Amino acid sequence: EDSINEVMSLNKDLISRARSMGLTTKPCEDLMEVAMTSFSERLWDFAYQQAQACRGLCIEVISKKIDSLAADAKARLEPLRASGASVRPAEELIEQAKDAAGAGNASEAFQMLMEADQRILGIEDSHKKFIDISIAAESAVEVLRRIGVSTAEAERLLALADLEREKDYDSAIEFVAEALDSAKTMIDSYAPEVVGEVSSSGLQEGLEGEISIKLKNTGNVMAKEVTVELSGQLKVVDLPAVGSLRPGAEVLVKVRIIPDVSGEIPLRVNIACRRHFDGAPQSFEFDSSINAFKSGPPYKVTRAAEVTKCAYCQGRIKQGFDIVSCRCGNVLHLACAKRTGVCPVCSQKYTF
Repeated sequence: EDSINEVMSLNKDLISRARSMGLTTKPCEDLMEVAMTSFSERLWDFAYQQAQACRGLCIEVISKKIDSLAADAKARLEPLRASGASVRPAEELIEQAKDAAGAGNASEAFQMLMEADQRILGIEDSHKKFIDISIAAESAVEVLRRIGVSTAEAERLLALADLEREKDYDSAIEFVAEALDSAKTMIDSYAPEVVGEVSSSGLQEGLEGEISIKLKNTGNVMAKEVTVELSGQLKVVDLPAVGSLRPGAEVLVKVRIIPDVSGEIPLRVNIACRRHFDGAPQSFEFDSSINAFKSGPPYKVTRAAEVTKCAYCQGRIKQGFDIVSCRCGNVLHLACAKRTGVCPVCSQKYTF
């Protein structure tokens, strides 16, 4: 009777463990119920037989579950090992779980396998982070090679990361991140720098005219696909494509515009381009201004109403002399204007 009670007590514990592992325990419970009924009816031999059968079935169910969990865990480790991940801590835990199961410590084995599962999840997550950041770092190093810059420091950090991940993935990821930052810092030090200035003359409100934009690449890398945009109180009629600018190169861009107002017109110039070796977008801007005269005739031929001075020859203009009165406010002898064909102050062209 005592032996039967001892076996049934063990069975209850086994059934409870099986339930905690998420296993179906009804077959075990059915055998346990038969054993308890037989025991109450004093059918000792049959009760003992059913109790032992219940125990054997519980152990079999739990063992199969542990074996299945261990096999699944090892299967998840294989692709990680093949890709170079450090799986040793999880493998050791799986082996310890097998040893515990073999010694009859099913609960301990199950807990170890649950811990191994969490470790594998951590390894998978860390490995993905490591691979993603390694790809980014290696791409940055390749860019440095293409532009002929030393990659020694970045490669040293990547080598340390490969050694460290066998012991600590977090430390390995930090080394790779440092390598990536080092490479990016080097890359960012190689960039185009496009500056510019605007000049104009003879612009008039409402009439088409021309301004010049001088662009220069003061950086240390070629700027490609250079484009220019203008914003201000004007309409852009024609803005030619710029193309590429080598380091130190200059280009003069002639832009046809129509000023919307007269006087000083603030102007913002936006420049966009791509870095030559990797196509990274770059943008620059600068402010300037242009002047436009009020609408009306650009010049007129008349006679001097008073004594004044010629803007071209600096000679005196007597009252009644034939003169050209320019829109900029200066006057010239008619003969000087015909001789030069342009205002020496605002560059307005004369045609007679």
